[in-house]
Amino acid sequence: MQYSETYPTDSTPLESNIEKMKRLIEYRLLGGDGLHDITGKQICSVGLWVRDSNGQDYIMTAGHCEFFASHNQQGFVDFYQKGWYSLPTYNYIGPLEYSSYAPYDFGLIRYIGTNVSLSTLICNFDHQTIYPVLYVKKPGVVSSVGVSLCISGHTSHVICGKVVELDVVVR
Repeated sequence: MQYSETYPTDSTPLESNIEKMKRLIEYRLLGGDGLHDITGKQICSVGLWVRDSNGQDYIMTAGHCEFFASHNQQGFVDFYQKGWYSLPTYNYIGPLEYSSYAPYDFGLIRYIGTNVSLSTLICNFDHQTIYPVLYVKKPGVVSSVGVSLCISGHTSHVICGKVVELDVVVR
């Protein structure tokens, strides 16, 4: 066997290929991933990736998510990624900056994390061999009855069906 470089004889530290590869791992936040607070307690699921007019990214989730979570010193809930079949990751997403309970139950988590990247992929890990992730082909507004729609959640997993009614408020 012949090597292109000679074996170093000085005390230069060698960096293994494993250490180099670890830096290449990218954690993606998928629609349907779980959300946990600082205590590791599973709280809610990742909904939609939205962006405001200033270019700030948010993750939409349920507004009631803050009811059962630990709040930080500023009064916000800090959220972290939790995959369907994994332990809490502590991959920081950001704080829940806005939440509403009535008439629409939704919350906005400001995306400021640096160790997890946003994606338009939807988790479907129950089907590893066929479609482990679903791609959002054409994002848009659901404006008519009869449209096919799928949701993905940490507890519900993927459920697909047809829209049967619009503008419904549940009390």
